Amino acid sequence: MITLETLEKQAMQFEKQIADLLNKNVNELRMSALAVKPEINGLEFFAPLYVSNICQENCDYCGFRSSNKIKRITLSQSEVDQEVEFLKKHGYDQVYVLTGSFVEGSLNEKGTMTEVNARGIKSLVKNNLFPVLESSPFGENNLVELLALANRKARYVLFQETYDKDTYAEHHNGSGVKDSPDFRLRQIEKAVEAGWPEIGIGVLFGLSSDIEKELSCLVAHYEWLLQKGVEVVTISVPRINKAKNTEVAGVIDDTLFEKIVYAVRILCPKAKIVLTARETAQMRDLLKPVTHI
Repeated sequence: MITLETLEKQAMQFEKQIADLLNKNVNELRMSALAVKPEINGLEFFAPLYVSNICQENCDYCGFRSSNKIKRITLSQSEVDQEVEFLKKHGYDQVYVLTGSFVEGSLNEKGTMTEVNARGIKSLVKNNLFPVLESSPFGENNLVELLALANRKARYVLFQETYDKDTYAEHHNGSGVKDSPDFRLRQIEKAVEAGWPEIGIGVLFGLSSDIEKELSCLVAHYEWLLQKGVEVVTISVPRINKAKNTEVAGVIDDTLFEKIVYAVRILCPKAKIVLTARETAQMRDLLKPVTHI
């Protein structure tokens, strides 16, 4: 079973290489990244489909957190269908199914965790769009069921948020099942065991100030997934933005962000790199050549 402790041990082998990469001039690092021919081409952008914003967690950087006084909504199947039709009409072919986090069978009177996410997957499959499930927690049987709904053509994504134990505890204290970084890692392992052919991981850069550790563990996690036989691994590189009614703000400037993406490309040539839509068009255009598209 994967744990943060075992992942940290594996990450040690990448620490010096990552430190050397981040110490390079950004233009020099960019040239090194451009020289890497990724085995899976493509810099990915996606459309989010928020099926529910109900959440029992209380992550202090997130606008969905349980203590935030916002209107809570869970979409019905017909409402989900309307959203998917809109996305298809506007040319999207890959859609992330997103919810807050609540334990299966609790909190949400409008459906269990599996039922709520199934609405999104069923609608996307019906419209010939590729579903990406980004929610937690699920049992392994639930993940098997959801993958079957997608005809085994889908991706499961879950960000660790941070691989730094102290930072994780600081921002997830009292959150619920997300209190445990090992529980979070185990969710990805469950998806692998359930047979999901594509797995996505990521770090919320800026949550921890130790960027070298975040990258080292991220690379170690990527290597672990490859060893488990995952067909496609995606790595997301969001940087934190201040959410409504939160005090946690980002500290990743554009130059450091570029270096992070270039380092990921150099060290993870088999991965797809995923940018969030929050990045500016200028930043997206700057990073596109790194993936040779």
